[in-house]
Amino acid sequence: MKKSKVYSHVQLRINFSDGSYVTGKFLPKETLETVRQVLLKEVLIVSSSDSSYAFDLYVAPPRRKLDWSKTLQQEGLVPAAKLHVSWKVGGAPTGMGDAGWFIQPALYETHKNDASFPDAKPIVQSRTLASQASANSNSSSSSSTPMTAEEKEAAMMRRMLGQKPKLKTTKRPSSDEDTKKPGTNPTWFKK
Repeated sequence: MKKSKVYSHVQLRINFSDGSYVTGKFLPKETLETVRQVLLKEVLIVSSSDSSYAFDLYVAPPRRKLDWSKTLQQEGLVPAAKLHVSWKVGGAPTGMGDAGWFIQPALYETHKNDASFPDAKPIVQSRTLASQASANSNSSSSSSTPMTAEEKEAAMMRRMLGQKPKLKTTKRPSSDEDTKKPGTNPTWFKK
């Protein structure tokens, strides 16, 4: 028997055709009809002239229309999935507005206490601290002599051609081993 992973919830991102989207968490045993009802009651603005919206949900690629009677687990949407809304003819929201105008405005408010990431902390406190840190590291490394334009161009060409960078070296004093004839072994080499 193969062990299957058990997930406590399903994270769904539901994309609309105008580029707006909503995310939500559902139980794996809930049906897609439940997701549809949540969209109609909690997400979409339903006015008196638009009694209900007619839409289908699908996943892509390849495009596969989802069955309302199946559970999220049966449709293979566990642990997370990206769904797309396909408006049926005459079922799309009517009216003009910005992207997502048919979504409840309260959903656009930012919540400071996000339950998804309760312990999330910023890595860098602010852009000014990050720029100060990079300026300090640059100032310590800039103590060496700057490269000339020709050296910069040569280094760039070596990088483009995949060659190793050429290191700046200083002439060291020659030792007696450097002056030996080619083909002779060094004094430390034993046969």
